[in-house]
Amino acid sequence: MKENRALLWSCQRPGRTDTHYLFGTMHVRASDAHLFLQHIIPYLGEIDQYAAEYDLREEVPPLPQQHFDLLDQMGPKVFTKTQAIIKKATGIDLIHFRYYHPILTQSLIDASFFSNDYALPLDQVLWNQAGVLGCSRYGLESLSDQMTFLQSIPTDQAIKSIKDVARSICTYRRQANNMLRWYRAQRVELIYQKARKGLGKQRKLLLFHRNFQMVQRFQALSEDGSIMAGVGAGHLGGNQGMIALLKKKHWKVKPIFFEV
Repeated sequence: MKENRALLWSCQRPGRTDTHYLFGTMHVRASDAHLFLQHIIPYLGEIDQYAAEYDLREEVPPLPQQHFDLLDQMGPKVFTKTQAIIKKATGIDLIHFRYYHPILTQSLIDASFFSNDYALPLDQVLWNQAGVLGCSRYGLESLSDQMTFLQSIPTDQAIKSIKDVARSICTYRRQANNMLRWYRAQRVELIYQKARKGLGKQRKLLLFHRNFQMVQRFQALSEDGSIMAGVGAGHLGGNQGMIALLKKKHWKVKPIFFEV
């Protein structure tokens, strides 16, 4: 089966001719992630509504974690060694995040492997541009739902991920470079496979369930006017990805490939 390489997909409801769009973003500030921005902006001018994964006007609250101490959980020896490696590689000092929920710390470490060429991540730039163009803006999920999903990840799994990074800095840096390379090539299936593997046992809740919920919301919003949804590119591919789910609901979904 030939791989459809595209980050932008046109979507039409069964029996309807109005066109909606689904776009795979990256939540990073690297220039490679912004490569397709100039191609997407004209499509933003065609729509009435724009939806991100959640309403980006909402302030992200800290994840509560009572009586948590990363140093205590790791043990002084492991903490000190992990702290030194991660600080040297990323500039992040774990001591400043000692009492933070480890999911937040892990997210910061993951993001540090991407360059910060732009002031804002791609999804925020798209959100802002949609507002400038007068689009109504929404979230496909509520922020509280996203926080609930994150809190469902066991803290010991998140701590293990932090230690794994320290053991394999080069591997994680290479994976970040691969993600950008696949994104430039518009290979959403490879991005999906990496996301699926990285989530491990949590993929059913954090990927498959969220895909289903976001497709439901996308369909509901499409009843009120043309819409583009910008979601992490890892949500598009796979047989339980948003593209496949829309096709199962008999939507006509077609790739729009950009030459860059």
